[in-house]
Order: sequence, then C-alpha cells, then structure tokens
Amino acid sequence: TFCSFASLLAMQVLAQTPNLKWGKPSKEELAMTVCEIDREAKAVVLYSRTSVRYDFQQGDFKIVKNVRKRIKVLGEEGKNWANGNITTISLSNGRKETVTRLEATAYNMDGDKVVKTKMPSDLRDVAKVDEQRYMTKFTVPQVTIGTVIEYEYETLSDVNTYIEDWVAQDVIPVLYTTYETVIPDVFIYRLDETGMSVLHHNRETVPMHYTITRDNHLDVNATVETFTGRNLPSLRDYQFLYSIWTYAQRVS
Repeated sequence: TFCSFASLLAMQVLAQTPNLKWGKPSKEELAMTVCEIDREAKAVVLYSRTSVRYDFQQGDFKIVKNVRKRIKVLGEEGKNWANGNITTISLSNGRKETVTRLEATAYNMDGDKVVKTKMPSDLRDVAKVDEQRYMTKFTVPQVTIGTVIEYEYETLSDVNTYIEDWVAQDVIPVLYTTYETVIPDVFIYRLDETGMSVLHHNRETVPMHYTITRDNHLDVNATVETFTGRNLPSLRDYQFLYSIWTYAQRVS
C-alpha cells in the first residue's frame, strides 16, 4: 500500500513539474514503478525535446536538428526501448542528412546509489534502407526493468527545404514533450497541426544574424514556433485501422 501511494505521489510530482535537467534523472523518475495515465504501459516517455533550426555553414543554409529523450522502463517488454534508430536521407544530387552526434546513457539504482552506464561507440551501426534512406541503429547497455534511458542525437542536413513531420505521441505514453522550430524569413513554410490531443502552441518573432563571409552578414527575422504536450496517451492499434500513425498528434 505504501509503495502504491509513493508511486502515485511520484507520478503527481512528475505531472506537475517535469524534470527538464538533462543527464540528471530525478529521484521520482528513478523510483517510478507504474504510469498512472496508463497502468498497463511497459515503458513511458518522461521527457522529449526536439529542436530544429537553420545555420549557415560552408556557403549554404543547413538544418540542424537536436533530439533528447528520456524513457522509463516499467516492464519486460519495455526493455526493447534500449534499441533505437535514426533515419537519415541521402539524395542523388549529393545533398544529405548526417548524424553528427549520438550519446546514450542507462541509469540504474544500486541500493541508494545511481549507476550510470554510457553507450560505447561499438553499439551503433549504419545500414542502408533504400536508395535515399539510411538508418543509424544503436543499443543502450545495462537496461532492465526500472532503468531510466536517456539518449541525445544531432543531425545536420543540407536538404534545406525539407523539415520532416514531428510526431508528439508514441506507442507508449508521453508525459512531457516539446518541439521548437526557428526558421528565418528567407524560407516560407506552411505549418499544419493534426491530431486529437491538445498541444500548447506559442509563436514569436526574433532577430537572427548569420555570417555569410567575413565581410558579409545577413540580418533577418526568424519565426520561433513552440509546441508542448503533456500526458499524451499511447497510440493503440485497432481492427481495420490502416496505420496508428495516421491519427497521431503531429506538426507538419
């Protein structure tokens, strides 16, 4: 009974004040044993952040994407979240997207001590999917029931007129997620949001400064779009449903 109460209290704390400190899972996250918004869930996304921005490098605009995700393993099937993948594109004209950084860590409790296990470089691999897509696969070591997984990666793309859709939901519950794009006004996008859940949306305009050459600079305005979701339910597969991702909460 005490454990159930403690778990519920931890979930209430998580729901009210999500832990946004990277590399430091909270005591509540490490002690968590059940997800109160879906008690059958074998894992839960505690925190997810995706940011997309434009940078000027080597004479051209490039898209930099950074992804951070923290996942709690709650059951045997949840250990599968130790395996991750990143899909990148490579076009026939030579423009491509590459993974420039990938780090992952498993956090486990050993008594009162937090044990950190970082993913070594040999637990990642790149495979060709088709003529335009590659997949970077990775495995986080020492993942068991109760583990908190954190991984972060960054991609750099010179396919600078394409920003892939962001999907807020997953096949497991998502307690907190945020998505931010910073787009200079030299690019014009039409933004669409679909799905049944409610995301908080904020838009603002900020000045941006780009160095084109040592003596040439570009000062423009950029639109910052931020979407935030809390306590999003897991996507479930139903009979006659073509794809669960069709109805997912997303920004295009």
